[in-house]
Amino acid sequence: MRAHNPIPSKYGGWSDGKSWKNIPTEHILEDPVFKRSDRSNFIQLADFCAFALLRMDHPTAPMMALGINKSFERLEPICLKAANPRDRFGVTR
Repeated sequence: MRAHNPIPSKYGGWSDGKSWKNIPTEHILEDPVFKRSDRSNFIQLADFCAFALLRMDHPTAPMMALGINKSFERLEPICLKAANPRDRFGVTR
């Protein structure tokens, strides 16, 4: 839909005389089609958030050496804290 999204005219034709017009979408994050996670930025972002939370709660020595255990803390400004007011980040575990 981001590249090819043919929209038919409900009046029989568009101003150029064609019965359909290509109007690609601009505000949809993902297509409603299953795809591999390595081909989806949205899924990769969700995977990162989940992994960062896991390593914050259960750090390992290699992850601590890289500072990955502190990654989730950088997401605090965008966390929906109202989801769980008893948690610093609003996470329900």
